[in-house]
Amino acid sequence: MFLRDSGATLTTTTGSVLTIGAGQTVHGRGGITGAFVNEGTIRNDSTSLLTLTPQEAGIANRGRIEVQGGGIVINNAALFDNGGDVVVNDGRSLTANGGYNQSDGTTTVNGTLTVNAAPAVFQGGTLGGVGTVRGDVRSTAAVVAPGNSVGTLTVVGDYEQQSGAVLRIELRDPALGTPSSDHLTVSGAVILGGTLDVVRLGGYTPPPGTSVEIISAASVTGRFDTVLGAGPLDVIYTADRVLLYARCAAGDGDCNGTVDLVDHAAFADCMAGPGALPHPTRPGLTAEQCLAGFDLDGDGDVDLDDFAPFARAFAVSNP
Repeated sequence: MFLRDSGATLTTTTGSVLTIGAGQTVHGRGGITGAFVNEGTIRNDSTSLLTLTPQEAGIANRGRIEVQGGGIVINNAALFDNGGDVVVNDGRSLTANGGYNQSDGTTTVNGTLTVNAAPAVFQGGTLGGVGTVRGDVRSTAAVVAPGNSVGTLTVVGDYEQQSGAVLRIELRDPALGTPSSDHLTVSGAVILGGTLDVVRLGGYTPPPGTSVEIISAASVTGRFDTVLGAGPLDVIYTADRVLLYARCAAGDGDCNGTVDLVDHAAFADCMAGPGALPHPTRPGLTAEQCLAGFDLDGDGDVDLDDFAPFARAFAVSNP
């Protein structure tokens, strides 16, 4: 099936559902209006827009939608569901007016996915790529995997990860190339839950005392319910970032091999009480360093509960 260069619109009649079968391809410019199931391929390979306007039963993608040319616009996007593959190539754009829904399959954003009027909701499947999603993203039971292997996915909006969802982050030895880790960059608020799945390619573990930032945002609230694959790495949560940290010996905040008076002074500066993020005043000492070095019970703060294990470590180093 072809719409190439004609600018024509294919419209289904009321009550009917068009099926684009496996092995069939719609490509070019123009539009499709009505209810249809795509089991084949819809490809915009013209320099002009291809417009999809679902009506009645909506559009169910069970095949492949690929943006190669001038872009694709989905109107009435609340009636669109992706259960196949959607690919937005580098430098290309897909605009969904009215939200974006995925029940299964894969959305790969290497260009720009713009979602207006409602969030992009991922109920299953995978969201990945190295491009930009403009709009809020809500992952309820999907896997969000930044990069095409290792890379950065950007969300211009808020990001919410619910209990059934997974954020998959790959790490690799920096000697094998940069970037050395996946990263989720969010311009708005991040609300965390669900699972963090850390994939250490080749079994790579950063050296002790090294931190790897995996999320940056305007604000971060919540914590992952489950962490998989991190091995010796700790997850550090700050007000606007999430990091993986290769911890040194307990209480050895400066990773010099001993728990000494320098660490004792730093511990005191890091204490902020239960549930409070540290606000150190010592030059060069940051909140994430406080949590990495002195949150010895792993509850996200530095308080009196951490002092007992710190004191034991100090006593061992200073008999």
